[in-house]
Amino acid sequence: MSDAFEPQFVAEDVNHATVARLKAREIRHPEVAVELGSQLRSLVEQHQRTRIVVDLQDTRYLSSTAFATLLNLGRLLQQHQGKMALCNLDPDVMVGARIIGIAQVAPIFDSEAEAIAHVSA
Repeated sequence: MSDAFEPQFVAEDVNHATVARLKAREIRHPEVAVELGSQLRSLVEQHQRTRIVVDLQDTRYLSSTAFATLLNLGRLLQQHQGKMALCNLDPDVMVGARIIGIAQVAPIFDSEAEAIAHVSA
């Protein structure tokens, strides 16, 4: 388990978008998911980022709480006239993403480049 209070992702600005690359292989525990949500929200609320790509290339499992943090980020970005996209989902993570309907707030792309192009448009 990763430490809930360590950075949960590495952020990089690429072509008018902020790419948040999740570091954890699994996000199972609620406290880690809540901290992830807090850190992602800070991109919007403190750093005024409104075009965010969440890259899940290294992540193999997300709990329901972790999915909820991504849904909440997508809704927050919609309130700020922003865009969010997800990319590089593991097949097992994709199953969960489809079940909760995350594509309503964040389309899913196979590659980071496609996701960046979407949020930058």
